[in-house]
Amino acid sequence: MESVEQPFDSITRLGQDLPDTNDKLGLIDTDGPLKYVSNGDSPGAEISPLHQMKSTNSVLYGPQNRGLRIIIISSIVFAMAVTVALILTIYLEPKPVHGHAAVACDDIRCSEIGLKVLKDGGNAVDAAVAATLCLAVVDPAHAGIGGGGFSLVHDHKFKKSWSYNFLETVPKQLDLSPENIGLINSSSKSAGIPGLVKGLNLMHQNHGRLQWDLLVQPAIDLAENGFLVSEELATVLEKQSDFEDFQDKVMSDLFLDGSMFKKQNSNITWKSLAKTLKKIASDPDSLYTGSLLTDFLNDVSKANGVITEEDMRNYTVEQLEVLKTKYKQWTVVSLPPPAGGVLVALILKMVDKLGWNEKQYDDSLTYHQLIESFKFAFAHRALLGDPNFNSSMQQNVEELLNDEFVSKLVNKIDNNKTHSESTYYGPFLPGQSAGTSHVSVIDSSELMVSISLSMNNNFGSKTLLETTGILLNDELLNFDLINLTSANGIAHGKRPLSSMSPTVIYDEEHPCNYRLIIGGSGGLKLTTGLTQSIINAIDFKMNISKAINRPRIHNELDPTTFYEDGIPQSVLGELKIKGHNLMKFSLQETSSIIALQKINDEIQANADYRKNGGTAVY
Repeated sequence: MESVEQPFDSITRLGQDLPDTNDKLGLIDTDGPLKYVSNGDSPGAEISPLHQMKSTNSVLYGPQNRGLRIIIISSIVFAMAVTVALILTIYLEPKPVHGHAAVACDDIRCSEIGLKVLKDGGNAVDAAVAATLCLAVVDPAHAGIGGGGFSLVHDHKFKKSWSYNFLETVPKQLDLSPENIGLINSSSKSAGIPGLVKGLNLMHQNHGRLQWDLLVQPAIDLAENGFLVSEELATVLEKQSDFEDFQDKVMSDLFLDGSMFKKQNSNITWKSLAKTLKKIASDPDSLYTGSLLTDFLNDVSKANGVITEEDMRNYTVEQLEVLKTKYKQWTVVSLPPPAGGVLVALILKMVDKLGWNEKQYDDSLTYHQLIESFKFAFAHRALLGDPNFNSSMQQNVEELLNDEFVSKLVNKIDNNKTHSESTYYGPFLPGQSAGTSHVSVIDSSELMVSISLSMNNNFGSKTLLETTGILLNDELLNFDLINLTSANGIAHGKRPLSSMSPTVIYDEEHPCNYRLIIGGSGGLKLTTGLTQSIINAIDFKMNISKAINRPRIHNELDPTTFYEDGIPQSVLGELKIKGHNLMKFSLQETSSIIALQKINDEIQANADYRKNGGTAVY
């Protein structure tokens, strides 16, 4: 306030010392005609009585008008200062939009932690880091610092996006000879070099606002003081078919009560992980180059793993150019391979050309065309993989998303029947994973984060390291372990193809009208669940909760089309007539979608009920 009040205070003080200038009123002859001319008029021009007695300069610069000059100069200086301040505010400071912000993820506790970070002055990246590390503690089936993932950061105010690829890579000492490659299917041999901590740290360095250690502390508190088993974690534990994997003392201490899996609301205390997180809070590079590295490598060696010091020190996070496509009038921003953004974009492009309207959401033909779009997309998944090991990858992506190619695929859809031969749809690459999670955040400055996390399968490799408390992933099982020459064939240093697709959608022409921050988990079912949620929200004009909660269908170029309970019987009957082999699947077998939708100034948040997620909004 001082900068505003001081000019007026100084003017007031100056005014107290100035002579009375009211006699100037007598200089104006109100009875005679007045003409106004500029200072540049010739001396012979007709002027007003005032100008006959004083020139403009003399009025302004005369000693009796010192106060007037001070007022004018002070006003100009003040106006310039205000203008500069406004310009700096517009370009340098985040612009709040009604104070709205939200966090959504697979556990309400982590959403609330993220929201508290926002309220404490952090931005969306800070909140995403805190929420992710929280998930790494309370949701070990789907996330962990022994895993990896992808993230998308979008600054909506400046329409800039950044991608972060911190997916696990293949250790250099892993034996890839044909006679030994089968061993990858067992325990620690399936673990890639973990990238989560390094990815979060780089994202925070580039965009974060609060201190790193403050963002790690909530996760430390949960691990050290204990947390209650969520409904989702209890459900996943109960469904574990391989009980022997949890008989190891380290695993059993954490997840078993005697000879039984821990139930919902049981307590888990994870002291070893708390110690590790404390070191990461002090030094985020400690796992890769610092004090944690020796303990981690010793743990891996005891577990018969093959990750080396060289692997950890040389691990890097990739920042690729984002994948930007159009869906109707909306801009879709996602990640290129090895992330799953291409398949999502391909399905959306096909649906766009099919030209559905709002009233067709429960039409049997709509379901049929959607299933066929899924089959065409998954058939071409075989063309995708890590671009660092595939020189033609960029060309493959461009060709798959080319409008002419998309039109050819749409024209191959037979509205009367489906096809049982996979060759009708194109090449095919199977693959599956379940241990994934997601966080979506938007802050009041319209900074957005969509981050997907993975252990690959539930609890990863089920290898829990004794000293560090880190649960290792089994991400290497996402490679094609049969055809090593395929786009997704395994190789040292390579990242496997993933279905994770953190996505941001907005209206380029009217950026404040619509924003969607969305992603999810569920392996190949993630691709179909994500696209259906987007289509429900945009094409069928549903609010985000209804768009996500609506019953789904799924086909990954499989002879069977899976469906959730709630799809009209009339639709199912029509699909059977068209040749679809249908099978109902449970909510635990499907995908989980996490999204924030902002329409004008209103935020809608939804964390999929299928995984008992939670949102926090203010």
